[in-house]
Amino acid sequence: MTYLFYALVCLSLVVLETTIIADIAVFDDLYDLLVTFVAYLGLYRSIKESIPVIICVGFVMDNLSGAPFGLYLTAYLWIFAGIRFGMRYLQVRTSALVMFVVPIAVFIEQILFAAVLFMQTPSGILAPLFSKRLGGQLFWALLTGPFFLMFYEVFDSRIEKWAADRKAERNGL
Repeated sequence: MTYLFYALVCLSLVVLETTIIADIAVFDDLYDLLVTFVAYLGLYRSIKESIPVIICVGFVMDNLSGAPFGLYLTAYLWIFAGIRFGMRYLQVRTSALVMFVVPIAVFIEQILFAAVLFMQTPSGILAPLFSKRLGGQLFWALLTGPFFLMFYEVFDSRIEKWAADRKAERNGL
């Protein structure tokens, strides 16, 4: 049941990003919304449960984007690994630091994208455009990231509770 929820969330985010948000001018600097889901998986789910979802989402985004193949997969895996590594030393889930997880994840993703882009183009051409776009994305991530994380956590816990109640009903408890 959990993987069905993950598939629906990821599919919804991909459709939202590629069809609706792409056509609205206000959201030109909006970040990759799947980063919020990868951050949620890194914060609240186990590694064994998260890695297959991240690999599938990375392949989907790599196939849909015009970027070099493996770029989104690499970015998502680095974000996930960075969050898991940071959780060893910081109590992120239970502190105000959770507000900054998504902006940091967006920053990591954009640095990886910029590194690939700068390797393909002459240096210095895209630096002003990159810094303006990064600022807008960090603003949106700071503004909306915590709400996405809360949304995922609430709905995932409700689905798990519903599934446990259904299982208990079937077992006669």
